[in-house]
Amino acid sequence: FFSAPSMPAITGITIYPIKSCKGTQVQSAKTTAHGFEYDRYWMVVDSNSKFISQRTHPKMALITPKLLPGGSLQISAPGMPEIRVTPTDAGEQVKAFCWEDPVQAADYGDAIAKWLSQFLGEEGLRLVGSCTRPVDGGSPFYLRRLPSGDFTTRLADAYPYLVITEASIEKLNDELKNKAEPKGQYEYISVNRFRPNIVVAGTTPHEEDEWGEVTIGGTTFHLVKACDRCSMPTVNQETGTFFKNNSGNPMEHLRKVRDFGRGALFGQNAVTLSPGALVSVNDEVKVVSRRSKEVQDEDKGPQPVSGEPSWGGAHWLAVGAAVLITIALCTRRRS
Repeated sequence: FFSAPSMPAITGITIYPIKSCKGTQVQSAKTTAHGFEYDRYWMVVDSNSKFISQRTHPKMALITPKLLPGGSLQISAPGMPEIRVTPTDAGEQVKAFCWEDPVQAADYGDAIAKWLSQFLGEEGLRLVGSCTRPVDGGSPFYLRRLPSGDFTTRLADAYPYLVITEASIEKLNDELKNKAEPKGQYEYISVNRFRPNIVVAGTTPHEEDEWGEVTIGGTTFHLVKACDRCSMPTVNQETGTFFKNNSGNPMEHLRKVRDFGRGALFGQNAVTLSPGALVSVNDEVKVVSRRSKEVQDEDKGPQPVSGEPSWGGAHWLAVGAAVLITIALCTRRRS
């Protein structure tokens, strides 16, 4: 049984400087139109200039980038010497791919490239960054939910911010614990496996699915769509290895209880409507608006192939009524 206090509040803020590497928990972060400052600012690409992630390289979870003043990075990993990347290391512009989106990114040199290739055991890896791209790959189906204006992200999968509630992660762990075999033996699933930027306490489980707009620390966030999860929550962020216990596999479970037509959903993707503000741990989260049930249901279902809005039951009733009226008129004319 879950009971929520009267006002939700932030309990965690995480920035991920390098896409798919370890995150940095902070007490405060500055919002930008593309995400928290320096969030997913860099990514690792392979010899084909395509990004790589923990989905195929789980050891990336062990790479720890530490932000330094002035936009430099101190990067460490087990068994490797620390290496520093500075803004002056940004070299020629190269074409790279984040999913299917081509981006013009700066290449950060041979030294960090060799370091990454050695640690991850793959030749030809490069560190690139300092670029932006359209949210959600420019999908019109979801972009129509956004307020007017162009919204971009840096190198996050789809949107610049991801919001998850503590109650949602605790509910997941309770369910996994109850079904674990042998009884009671399961691996606790920490929230960092889902890589949120903002963690909120003081809600009911999956209450974030209902939110339309929220204000936090002087900035407004617009929650756009539920996040359909990939295999990354099966990677232990402390060991850099995939999950091995099938009875407690979080994704196997979520596919059964949180897949409503477009994948296992967990957390909400968001954009900010007022960049430049500071968001801090313990800030209250004020729910300005909630989504209609129709929007919530649409969010859970698959995206139409055409990219056009799906038609719900009310739309089909209207179509049916129109057809009946047309038939009646034609019958009257014939008679």
